[in-house]
Amino acid sequence: MIRLKELMEEEYKALMELLLLLKDQYLILLSGESIPLDMITEKINNANKLIAKKELIRREKKKENHINLQGVLKENIEIDKQYKDIKALIYELQTQKEANEQVLKQRLNF
Repeated sequence: MIRLKELMEEEYKALMELLLLLKDQYLILLSGESIPLDMITEKINNANKLIAKKELIRREKKKENHINLQGVLKENIEIDKQYKDIKALIYELQTQKEANEQVLKQRLNF
């Protein structure tokens, strides 16, 4: 269980880093500068790869240890809170991504 908690913490940190990068991207999109946009896009791609890697590791460990996530969430308050925090952060990421895409579409139209 402890390892699952640590893996979820690592995944949360990686997701938070991505959110910060997306917020930076949003500001760059608003500024209209293209060179910083290329640099932040590369960082976002790297952050996405890291998140995918962390999620894969977490899923593998869960499978190896025959962990039923729903059962763990009912039994362990800390892991349940982390899970909910990750879900909320993913929603925030989706919202920020959509906002960035909207600004980008507006820029392309002008």
